[in-house]
Amino acid sequence: MADSHVTDNMAAVNLSIMERTIHALSGVSGNVTEFCDCVGQLREIILKYNTDNYILLGGDFNENLGGAHGSRRLNYLKELVNDFDLKFENSGETYLDPRGNECTEIDFYLYNVPSVLITSRKVVLNDLRTNTSDHYPIKVELLCNFTLNIKPEESVIRTRVNWRTIDKHVYSIRVKDGLATLETEIDDDNVDEAVKDFCELMSESASNLASRRKPFNSKPKLKVWNPEIRNNVMNMKSAYKAWKRAGKPRGESSLLNEKNLAERALRSSVRQAIAKKDYELKQKIIESRKYDYRTFQKLVNSQRNKQGRFITDLYVGNQRYQEDKILCGFHDHFEALGQQAANDLFDNVYDEIVNIEYELTVNMNRNQYVQPVTKIELEKAVKSLNTGKAPDVYNMSVEHLLNCEDSTFEYLLKVVFHVFASGLFPVALKRGVVTLFSKTKVNPMFQGTIGA
Repeated sequence: MADSHVTDNMAAVNLSIMERTIHALSGVSGNVTEFCDCVGQLREIILKYNTDNYILLGGDFNENLGGAHGSRRLNYLKELVNDFDLKFENSGETYLDPRGNECTEIDFYLYNVPSVLITSRKVVLNDLRTNTSDHYPIKVELLCNFTLNIKPEESVIRTRVNWRTIDKHVYSIRVKDGLATLETEIDDDNVDEAVKDFCELMSESASNLASRRKPFNSKPKLKVWNPEIRNNVMNMKSAYKAWKRAGKPRGESSLLNEKNLAERALRSSVRQAIAKKDYELKQKIIESRKYDYRTFQKLVNSQRNKQGRFITDLYVGNQRYQEDKILCGFHDHFEALGQQAANDLFDNVYDEIVNIEYELTVNMNRNQYVQPVTKIELEKAVKSLNTGKAPDVYNMSVEHLLNCEDSTFEYLLKVVFHVFASGLFPVALKRGVVTLFSKTKVNPMFQGTIGA
């Protein structure tokens, strides 16, 4: 087991600890092939997470890493330790023989965590009052910072309201009752808040009445497929069914061995197919670089669109940002884009003429009397709008207004009066929704192939 303590002075440290307990290694005391296969799976896990995580592997390795003369299994395990610069400590015997005597040390922690983050190294807990296992527990203490991943109650992207499933009479009553709680007088100080409350009232009233379909989370599909994988999938299913019909026997069972071999063959074929696909793509990029420049650029873009799991370096101009400074680089880049820069191609004379015309237009209409809008004109304007369009930032569409009673148009008329009288449009209605669309026929989730 491992105890981790969080302290205040480590709040700024971005530490991600991956802890894996090795159960599989402890169950293959004699089989070299199965032992090496388990170590190979650990190697894959470390390769995947080693770049942006510290590694901590703990458990029963079934071999004494401190031994001088090593077997084939021990040498294979030491290769893993040496390849990834993993550390371990020999702190005393952890395994007891059937007579209860301490005989060897086969329980370890393998880690690449910096020493400054380790408050207590490996300790063998051999003084416990009760212990039903033939192994002594081991403990290590680390300084770490865990963040709680809380799933939000509702998605950021809200779905469009299906008006066929809503009782429009109940909706209009809810909106009418909600309008009674809003501000009756609208002025320059509260116009933005009043408009925002008005839009959110109609949006929430409709969303609460709409039927909500439970999201269906399907299992991820294989990234590759070929006849070999298909045959291995069929063999794995057949072996699993036979093992299940026999009551799922454990221990020395031929059906269990067949099931494990079938699963291992499937994983191996999938890994080989993915590696072959990546190799062929890289070879195609190298070959097309010499003979077909257009194909080369197309393949390079597709490779970039895969989007790696993390960014190690970011260059903004001549400045280089690394690790936790990458967000500062993005901030500096977009801040520079928002600043006015000297441009020889910009027509300053035309820009001054446009500003003068704008000021004249504002002065001409500032003190003129504006004919007030009537309720009939407002209803006619709303009914002339096209239905079935995408909702706005408040998840509100024209259907929200068409299915309301007269009290809604009376409140909306106050907003229109204020706009005409002040000559200013509420900021709450200037917000928009950025819709991403795919430039080409590829996955629109790839950031390199989307536009707005």
